[in-house]
Amino acid sequence: MLGMKFFRQSPKLRRAAIWCACLLALAFATAPAFAAPPPEIWFNPLNSNRNPSGKGLQYSEHDLPAVMASDAGWANANAHIKVLGLPGNVVWSYPDKAALVKFVNSHAWKFSLSLGVMYVGDVCTVRYEGVSLDTDYNHEAVHIIQNWKRMGGRLDYVVLDAPLYYSHYDRPDCSLSVEAIAQRSANTMRMVLAEFPDVQIVDAEGPGRTPNDVWLADMQHWIRQFQRASGHRIDAVTLDLHWRDLRQGNSWQDTTSRAVQTMHRLGMKIGLNINAEAGVAHPQTNAQWMDANRLHIDQAINSNLGVDYIHFAQWHHHVELNLPETDPMAYTSLVNYAVAAMAAAGMR
Repeated sequence: MLGMKFFRQSPKLRRAAIWCACLLALAFATAPAFAAPPPEIWFNPLNSNRNPSGKGLQYSEHDLPAVMASDAGWANANAHIKVLGLPGNVVWSYPDKAALVKFVNSHAWKFSLSLGVMYVGDVCTVRYEGVSLDTDYNHEAVHIIQNWKRMGGRLDYVVLDAPLYYSHYDRPDCSLSVEAIAQRSANTMRMVLAEFPDVQIVDAEGPGRTPNDVWLADMQHWIRQFQRASGHRIDAVTLDLHWRDLRQGNSWQDTTSRAVQTMHRLGMKIGLNINAEAGVAHPQTNAQWMDANRLHIDQAINSNLGVDYIHFAQWHHHVELNLPETDPMAYTSLVNYAVAAMAAAGMR
């Protein structure tokens, strides 16, 4: 009480206190915000091209042997990659399988294989992406995993090739219920988990033309049904979105933001595929395609969407080489661009 009385009776002390308060407020107002942690970088080196027939992909080495032979041409990018991934068919197609295993097992990053785990041979006669025409489980996926295990390869993640999107939304002539998709995916994944029981499961999905409210509700239902059917949770979701949204009034930023909130609420990690679309009204040259990738990196980072990782993967005919990282037309240069963009955004 005596202190307050003295404060009220001392104009100099009162002015000094007010001045200090103003300085303190100014300091808080101008101080930089706490830096957000940077998203992890997941990277799939180039290893495929569009099939000339226009249907799907075909294996192509590009300069993958050079990537595997030495880290010299991508040392900086390599140091920032958290997860390196390959499509499962590389286990079939790569000619030097011993070198492939040595490459994977000798690096610090985690390793993922992407697989189609659905099968529809007992209900449909048309094969489409992510499915086989088997009737009990996806034989190709299981054989890939069994071969990889037999060769001595390690495996940290299995990435599911959009079972919900391809088998529920994309094919009206073979649209299955969420429960059926979960049960069929689980039948394949139980055999995968028998080989690698500690592997984490990532689901790569996107809404296509489905409204976000419907898609996010279906995603939550699918995630719960898969866990019930397989006894194993889905650990992360990678968003595979159209950069030019197919749904009027929607944007990939809004979809990402809403999906981040949903998946985090479920205790899951969530990432965003970084690439660029190709074809009519899309980038036509390699240079345009790489510029579009860099634009999407900037947008993803500066939009502060809260994703846990960004994932570099592409399945178009653009860009021919992974190396060297110092070449702005090389695919690994995008990793270094992302690292610099995160630093510029104050992510440490």
